[in-house]
Amino acid sequence: MTRTLVAEPPVRTRRRTGLLAGIAVVLALVLWAVMAISRARPPELSLWPETDPVATAAAGDEGPVELGVRFSSAAPGQVLGVRYYAAKPPPAAAAAVVGSLWDAEGALLARATFGAGGPGDPPGWREVRFDRPVSVEPAAGYVASYQAADGRYAVTQDFFPADAADPGPLRAEQGVFRYGDGAFPSDTYRGSNYWVDVVFVATGPASPAPEAPAPEAAAAGAGEVRPRPPTPVSSYTPAYWARWENGPSADPSFFPIGVWMQDPDRTAAGYRALGVNTFVGLWEGPQEHWLEALAANDLTALSGAATDVDAEVLTGHVLADEPDMNVNPEAGGCLTPEQVAELAREARAADPTRPVYLNGGKGFALPDFYGGANCHNQRPADYDAEHPESWYQQDFLPGADDGIYAEYLREVDICSVDYYAVTDPYEPERHRGIWAYGRAVRRMRAFCGPDKPVWAFVETTQIWDDAGQVTPEQVRSIVWTSLIAGANGIEYFAHSFAGGLTDNALLKDPAMVEEVTAINTQITELAPALNSPTLADAVTVDAVEPAVGVDTLAKRHGGDTYVFAIGGGSGATAATFTLAGGGSGEVEVLGEDRTLELTDGRFTDDFADYSVHLYRVRA
Repeated sequence: MTRTLVAEPPVRTRRRTGLLAGIAVVLALVLWAVMAISRARPPELSLWPETDPVATAAAGDEGPVELGVRFSSAAPGQVLGVRYYAAKPPPAAAAAVVGSLWDAEGALLARATFGAGGPGDPPGWREVRFDRPVSVEPAAGYVASYQAADGRYAVTQDFFPADAADPGPLRAEQGVFRYGDGAFPSDTYRGSNYWVDVVFVATGPASPAPEAPAPEAAAAGAGEVRPRPPTPVSSYTPAYWARWENGPSADPSFFPIGVWMQDPDRTAAGYRALGVNTFVGLWEGPQEHWLEALAANDLTALSGAATDVDAEVLTGHVLADEPDMNVNPEAGGCLTPEQVAELAREARAADPTRPVYLNGGKGFALPDFYGGANCHNQRPADYDAEHPESWYQQDFLPGADDGIYAEYLREVDICSVDYYAVTDPYEPERHRGIWAYGRAVRRMRAFCGPDKPVWAFVETTQIWDDAGQVTPEQVRSIVWTSLIAGANGIEYFAHSFAGGLTDNALLKDPAMVEEVTAINTQITELAPALNSPTLADAVTVDAVEPAVGVDTLAKRHGGDTYVFAIGGGSGATAATFTLAGGGSGEVEVLGEDRTLELTDGRFTDDFADYSVHLYRVRA
């Protein structure tokens, strides 16, 4: 019997073939999934292209500086990381470079450290990713930044706003900087672009751009309808003063209430009765008889000059007044930032135990003041004081930029600002009004930085012959507008030049004395709350008349929530306040002998022009 043998593949061979086929199927599925994910994943976007920036200088400051870009997105999305252009390789011993993302008010959202670089690195873009993506909202402002620890960075001046990038939903709005280690950058200089960028992915469609108002509607609102200012953000607390052995009190119950350049022999008792606690400036220096008068009335003073007099009542030194305005004949103009910095160094060398103070004028307070960054206070021969608006429209400040004002304050410990916006006869109407006091404080905060105190001047007299005088009611509104904008101290200007100089004119006005005393009493009672950290998201306000609006400042002390509010000044409105913590109960209206009902975290009140209401919600 013959057997026919049929050859079969070995079992081992069949198994290998099946395994390879399975792997092929898996790889195909993985490839399909990757392609599907790739098609679904939105593209990564940035503000600037990968190419080298044009017309870029490699700047070199002597110290660390935080450099950034203020940007927004028209679409919701996520920021994955930060990029920056390195114009020069870092030195061998360079510190690690840290990238940061902030919200518009200076809250840190994310931070990451770039990989180590070295002297051999070529110029180019460097990038770091955050541990987790950061979600961003449409139309909200953000800042991306990095720390140039050795002062080396790329910069292109006069870039913004004409060449601002607009790739898709992203928009770069301004280059910003801040000297120091890792601080929120908010200063600007000459429209500079510091070539900082983000890695962004959109997670939704862009919102449509709002329609522009009709010309007649825009004109009707000019000078009246103003955008509501953001909640001021500052890290200052009275603990700031603890760094000086002989500085102002670090007690949270102490709130600086000052008066400018008065004679203590004649006025110390009168101002102490008003609730003033600080004399700002002694024009003849710390005369012994003045120090005795101050001490006898439990007052302190910032001396007008650095001195070796070591008196307990002296708590600081005034460097200069209005350096952006006052003409210095030797310099051929007003004081420069470099001259102010030198004055600060001299004061510290003579007395390192006390802080130094600078008061800024209209350049700090106004966005387009004629003195401005050119540091001149000289009006042209054809200036028409009766029609200043026409003069403002002329281009007297080519290339001027607000960046110079931050430079003035680099060596300053106490930042002060004055602009008498209600009665000043020399400024156009668009810069006039109680609201402009708040703007001055916010501008000074931007220049001064978040950690230093900002003090605000308040007019109380008829300052000029050709102008009127503020009323006591207006003074109350000015003080609270300044405090709600973030002022950490108040200074009264008591001089009058109408019909000749009266340096203590405030004390000669009984109605003003009564009102200022009441204001100061209330400030002193509320000092612990005013000195507490600002609550950025504790309250929202819905005004029945949005064009009028209500400005607020929220604080918390002893478990109680305080909301300080002022009407917008363009008419009357009702406003509903919503507290983030919710709750029901009673709202005490301080100083008005009335209460409001709090229901589910909401209460409502009425506001007239610039009327002030101060609320306390007990824990």
